[in-house]
Amino acid sequence: TAQTKCHRFCPDSWIGDKVCDNSCNRVECAFDAGDCGIEDIEKEILGLTLADNQGVTYIPPSAKSFYVNLTNMFDVVLDASHDNQDFVRTAIITQELHILVFLLHDKPASASWEEAIEVYLEGEYQSGVQNVTFLIVRNNQRPSEEGAETSTITAI
Repeated sequence: TAQTKCHRFCPDSWIGDKVCDNSCNRVECAFDAGDCGIEDIEKEILGLTLADNQGVTYIPPSAKSFYVNLTNMFDVVLDASHDNQDFVRTAIITQELHILVFLLHDKPASASWEEAIEVYLEGEYQSGVQNVTFLIVRNNQRPSEEGAETSTITAI
């Protein structure tokens, strides 16, 4: 059964609902996806700045959440989707802060789903519309294929 609370007093449905919930303003709830401000997210959560040709980004196996800074790619996000509901507990776009926040499920030892997310975004940027697709993988190791576009997510 999917977990429905990131903290015992914070249902997933409260995260990123444009109301600062003190019980959700903690690291395990990705600091309410920015509802209480972005300062703690930037200091405490793994972060990625989205850029052209992002390729594959690897996050550590211990990652429970991360955020994507959309400032350099979009003024407004028009459409967004991802392909792994088993892995992603909650995904929130905060238009005002230009961030996309993911809370992730822990993978049970018996689970067979991949710890990867393909993310599709469409949005307006400088009077045009653009589409971006990128892949996030939670893994201990990153393959070293020559010519492959890869990066590791780090706190920004």
